[in-house]
Amino acid sequence: MPPFAGATWHEGELSEPDFLPHFSNQTMGEMLLETVPTMPDLHVTVVCGHTHSSGFYAPNEQIRVHTGAAEYGHPEVAGIVDAAPQSLRVGRLR
Repeated sequence: MPPFAGATWHEGELSEPDFLPHFSNQTMGEMLLETVPTMPDLHVTVVCGHTHSSGFYAPNEQIRVHTGAAEYGHPEVAGIVDAAPQSLRVGRLR
């Protein structure tokens, strides 16, 4: 579930504010925005779904959010997470 309103997508647009409680985790987003800047060398990549369209959102220089798309019963593989020592890369399949 996306931790920020800016990472919730529906038909290529941001989700309507009335639906945000169903499509995002505001508490997690607030925790990330509060905690991550206290560690200047840390970069966080969030890989999430639970929305109908894919998208990318970066609330600051340290946090990136990749949102995958899904239709009911047909989730889309949004990319591949390549975890190597000291690095993480999220690549698109297409």
